[in-house]
Amino acid sequence: MQNKQNPLVSVLILSYNEEESFEKCLKSIKLQNYKNIELIIVDNASNFQEKLYSIAQKKFDKIIFIKNKYNEGFGKALNKGISKSKGKYILFLNNDTQLLEDTIQNLVKHLENNPSTTIAYPIELTTKESRKKNKKFCEGVVFELNGFRFFSRTKDSNYFEPNCACFITRKNNLLFDEDYYLFGEEKQIGFKQLIKGKNNHLVKNTHFIHASKKSVKKLSQFNIAKNVEKNSLTNFFVNWEIKTMLILIPILIFDLFYSYIYLLLTLKLGYLIGKIVGTIDFILFLPKTIEKRTQIQSMRLTSDKKILEIFTNSDYTLSNKKNNLIRDKIFLIYKKIIRVIINLV
Repeated sequence: MQNKQNPLVSVLILSYNEEESFEKCLKSIKLQNYKNIELIIVDNASNFQEKLYSIAQKKFDKIIFIKNKYNEGFGKALNKGISKSKGKYILFLNNDTQLLEDTIQNLVKHLENNPSTTIAYPIELTTKESRKKNKKFCEGVVFELNGFRFFSRTKDSNYFEPNCACFITRKNNLLFDEDYYLFGEEKQIGFKQLIKGKNNHLVKNTHFIHASKKSVKKLSQFNIAKNVEKNSLTNFFVNWEIKTMLILIPILIFDLFYSYIYLLLTLKLGYLIGKIVGTIDFILFLPKTIEKRTQIQSMRLTSDKKILEIFTNSDYTLSNKKNNLIRDKIFLIYKKIIRVIINLV
């Protein structure tokens, strides 16, 4: 039910083969101090689908539960849920997340007060205790190129991509690209907002918990690497203007070869083979990717220069891990390179 003070929020959960985490997620929704919500669950053919349906029915009087007959992937399944939603806003949740009591209230308030923001998302925590200790697992990605990410801790809250484990958007703002079976979709939808002159805002007084990530842990190294590589290359090709893309290609090639050598030397052969297959898949689907590029670039209202300034005007945190010293040095080099690129595009 819509009202001006507390507009209806459609909470959309994508579920797959999780019982304990799924139940905790539902409990956290039930405990929200924001009550004007509808619950939509899309289950991607879990082995115990009927049991999940029963759990949801016990916690909520009214739910929309969509039972897929096979795993349709991330984008296609969520689009089914979007088609059933009636809210002014849609909150997307992974089934292994938990909301704090004020999460929905703070996200809605942010969108209501910021008309140019189309996507908002909270800070991700690993545990409840991490909030008390003020330890943030992930704030916001201000730049990403084929796997290299820079996490900002600045006052500027506009970012390259939302956290797809938990984010809210305005109704009719987006549909997911159904070719993104898994991984990379947050970069696509986030960059699309920036191209259209809109904002992806991290709401820094808001948190959610994403401690387990069990769904990802069940995937093989091969499947993770294949999907990440194909979708990362697709994002690179469809999002940037041609001039920017040509300038960034040497960095992309370096990144690819660096990754191949690293995975080979560390004997992570599942990841290595997956990356190679993902690259081949990207090449095979190139004609369709060109069509996507034409469509996305036709929406452009903002130049790459302005988008890249989000990165160069922001501070970022390094990994601070001993085994990532080389990676951290590359981060620093990237920032200098992007500053040069801004003067060329």
